[in-house]
Amino acid sequence: MPEIVTLRSGGLRSSIELIRELGHDPVPLVLESGLTLDIFEDPETEMPLTVGLKLLNACVRTSGLPHFGLMAGARNSLATLGLFGHIAQTAPNIQTAINDLIGFLSVHDRFAKGRLAIDGETAALEYAFDYPSILGAELATDITIAAVTKMLRALCGDEWLPTRVRLPRARPANAKPFVDTLGADVVFGSKLGAIEFPALWLTRALPGANQSLRAYFGGLVRLAQQSSDSEVERVRRIVRVQLFGGRPTAERAAAVLGIHRRSMARRLSAEGLTFKELVRDLRFEMACDMLAKSGAPMAQIAEMLGYSDQTVFSRAFSRHFGHPPSHLRKTQR
Repeated sequence: MPEIVTLRSGGLRSSIELIRELGHDPVPLVLESGLTLDIFEDPETEMPLTVGLKLLNACVRTSGLPHFGLMAGARNSLATLGLFGHIAQTAPNIQTAINDLIGFLSVHDRFAKGRLAIDGETAALEYAFDYPSILGAELATDITIAAVTKMLRALCGDEWLPTRVRLPRARPANAKPFVDTLGADVVFGSKLGAIEFPALWLTRALPGANQSLRAYFGGLVRLAQQSSDSEVERVRRIVRVQLFGGRPTAERAAAVLGIHRRSMARRLSAEGLTFKELVRDLRFEMACDMLAKSGAPMAQIAEMLGYSDQTVFSRAFSRHFGHPPSHLRKTQR
C-alpha cells in the first residue's frame, strides 16, 4: 500500500471518546500507535491509514469488544461530515442525499469507494475498501457502515431500518452485538460492506429539502476548489467551508494553504485583518446570504454557523448590524 494514503483524524475521534467512556485511558493506545492525543483536536488533521488502523486494533484489544468499530461509527452523525452533511440534508430526496454521502467518501476516503446499487426492489449502499489485506481493514468498514446507517436513519426518520447489512469480516463467535448495533440481519464474509434497504425509500422527499440553500452550499464547494492569486481570498474560501464543519481555526486554514500559521497571520495583517476578524466578518456575511436567499429556518442557520442556539445568533447579529436577523429577512421579501 502506498505510504501517502491517509485518514482524517475526525474519522477516529469517536473511537477515542468511546474507549474513554468504557473506562480505559486512550493515551497509551494513541502513543503505542505512534500518535499524540492532540492530533484529534482538529478533525482535518491527517495520519497514515496504517497508523489509524493500528489504533483501532488497539482499541478492540483493550476493550475486548469485536464490534468496537460499529459502536464507534454509530456515534457519528451528519454533522461529522461538515459541509457535505449539510448538503445532504438539503437534498430533494433520499437518493440524492446518498449520492452526497458518496461524494464525501470520494473526497475524504481515498482508500475506499462508495456506490449505490439498485436491484429490483432492493437498494444497497456499498462500501469497498481498497486495501482489504492490511491489518484492521474490517474495522474501517465497520466504522463507515455503522456511521452511514445512522446518517440514513437521520435523513429518512426513525421508521427507516436496513433489511440486511453485509460485512467483509469473518463471522464472530457471538454475532448478536453486531446485529443489535446495526438493527438488521448481518451477513459476514462478504466481499464488501453494504447496507441494504427497500428501494422505494430512494424517492422519499426530505423534510429539509431546500434548493436555494443547496445551491448556496454547492457554490461554496466550487469556490473552495478554485485557485486564486490572492492569498487572503484563498483564506476566505477555506474559512467559508470550515464554518460549516465546526469552528474554523488558523491552524487548519494555514495547513490547507501549506504555510505556517505565522506566515498566514502576516499576510492577513498586510490587508489590515486578523484571522479572528476574518472569521467574524465571513460568519455574518454568510448569515446575511442565507437569510436573504435560502429561506432556511433561522434556528437552522444559527446551528450551521456554529451558534449554540437561535437566541445567541440573534443577539450577535443585532450587536453587529444594529437590527435583528428577522428584520433583514423581512426587507428581502
